[in-house]
Amino acid sequence: MIKNERQYRLTKVQANRFSQTLRSLGEADGVHPLIVKAQREALSSQIADLEEELREYKSLKTEKNKLHGFNKRTSAAYDRTKGRP
Repeated sequence: MIKNERQYRLTKVQANRFSQTLRSLGEADGVHPLIVKAQREALSSQIADLEEELREYKSLKTEKNKLHGFNKRTSAAYDRTKGRP
């Protein structure tokens, strides 16, 4: 699970690297086609996992920002009802 912006950026970089590797992965000389297929599937799976983590972090961050804004608004409304500036 991604816990902060630094981890988010690093995960994004790693997902991009895996995607580039997947695109450039071809039939290597002397490598059995099943091995190439397994490599492609492994990379695809890893990319999917990383992208899911990125989506989860972004979603949690969005929800946190919404709650933070809500708390600020409700706190300001509370202060107004109590006569606080």
